[in-house]
Amino acid sequence: MRIALIGGGAAAVSLIDGLLGRVLDPEHLDVVVYESGPRPGPGRAYRADLGCAFINTRTGVTSIRADEPGHFLDWLHTTPAGMGTGFAHADADSFLPRWVFGEYLADCLDHACHSGSVRVERQSVHRVRPGATDVLVETADGQRAAYDRAVLCVGGGEPAQVYGLEGAPQYHRDPYPLTDTVTRLPSRARVLVIGTGLAAVDTVLALRDAGHEGDITMASRRGLLPAVRVSRGRWDLACLTPEALARAGERAGGPSLETLGALLLTELDRAGVTRQEAMERVRPGYDARARLMYQFREAETGAPWQRILTTAANRLAEPLWQLLPDAEKRRYLRGLHHIFQSECHPMPPLTAVALLDMMDDGQLTVRSGIQDVRARPGGGFVLDAHGQRYTFDAVVGAARQSVGLPGPAARPLVSDLVDQGAATPHPFGGIRVDAATHRVLTADGAAQARLHALGDLTAGTFYHTGPLEVISRHADRITDALLAAVPGTAEEPVA
Repeated sequence: MRIALIGGGAAAVSLIDGLLGRVLDPEHLDVVVYESGPRPGPGRAYRADLGCAFINTRTGVTSIRADEPGHFLDWLHTTPAGMGTGFAHADADSFLPRWVFGEYLADCLDHACHSGSVRVERQSVHRVRPGATDVLVETADGQRAAYDRAVLCVGGGEPAQVYGLEGAPQYHRDPYPLTDTVTRLPSRARVLVIGTGLAAVDTVLALRDAGHEGDITMASRRGLLPAVRVSRGRWDLACLTPEALARAGERAGGPSLETLGALLLTELDRAGVTRQEAMERVRPGYDARARLMYQFREAETGAPWQRILTTAANRLAEPLWQLLPDAEKRRYLRGLHHIFQSECHPMPPLTAVALLDMMDDGQLTVRSGIQDVRARPGGGFVLDAHGQRYTFDAVVGAARQSVGLPGPAARPLVSDLVDQGAATPHPFGGIRVDAATHRVLTADGAAQARLHALGDLTAGTFYHTGPLEVISRHADRITDALLAAVPGTAEEPVA
């Protein structure tokens, strides 16, 4: 079987690893990875960059294999490439720079290529044409090739561009690579970082490590920083389950945010978290420093709040999301999505310490209520927030992109699939896919027999698609669908 993977980042590497691990005869597979980026394997998320940009999960549970969470740690300890990173001493509870995981991804892909069943084409894909007997893949330079199956593995894009600052001097639309951004900013410049998520945090730490002397402000609508990763792992959920939500929905006339919230409060109460404590976590108007300090202290004790949410997010967000009616999903995205983003995409504790130090030194300020950012005719920028005006010498864009929006290089491809009726936009982000097989749905709702999607493009269907634990589980699901049609596999029916 010939399989084309469009995109060569972590999702593609996880899928390739699963395919090669389960096919009995690699000669039955011919996998071609199309990746035009700087280096196949790491993708945008894990490419070479400064060491201050950390993976926000512990090394012992960071892996491309859903059934082998310690695979990355084993790679560090036992392989020449892993030991060559300088982190062979890392333990399961450590947090490592993202570039180290990028080396792991590149090495896994390199080993796959040496199997003879995988090769990489350093080109971008312009069109994909699913047909009755094959999938035609056309690159940007006009080359065409036919495949039995294709999988869209394109990742997310650059930060959102909201304020029309393109072309303004000292406006940096994307903080990555951090190495480039910090060298372009004058050391004493007053810097505004648009956004308060993980990309914005990376930007601030990169400036600190570069010896930046000017004041730095992070600003967003809510001023909500990522939570702090707790010191302990998953939680054994007893109340917050899809079955319980379905039963509660039947009693209430349909699943709703209220029934979901009641189940969460019951789970928290079982863990010893009071309703008042829970409401305090989600109330608006929080002071960024006070909240960060509170969460840092809580993280050291392994408090259950975040453990419950992250366990539910990684294991149950998908079925819970699919049970909710569309009207309830819209309510959630308007009012609760930002809390989820903060709690379930937390920063490592050492990152929180660095931010607190910068706040205490007076160099870092976090502002909410952002209304507008504009360039001044004579140079510099103005931020309007909560009716106040602040001036800056430079701006770095690090706001979160819309859910499910592909990167700039992949948008023409996805738009073309939609235009030809081969794919359908999902109202909650990305494109529609069949939940069981990840097959892309056509304009008339039929599942494409030969085209699948993995990762950010499926956010509308699954909602929580970013963590590696989720990506690897979804990759296994696509592997099941692909191997069902490959001769010489463990999944092949017995005659």
